[in-house]
Amino acid sequence: MAENVAPPFTAAEFNQYLAQHKLVGSRSLVSDKLYVPPRPMCPGHSTPMIWS
Repeated sequence: MAENVAPPFTAAEFNQYLAQHKLVGSRSLVSDKLYVPPRPMCPGHSTPMIWS
């Protein structure tokens, strides 16, 4: 059974989104703040982020 797994937070992944004409950032699961360019960890809470 396949799971839906978010792509990793890498420069390569960010560039793939840009190649698809998508501007993406990362969103904090705690504060709901959006960060562009994306980052893997919330700077205020040190918690994982999600693509947004």
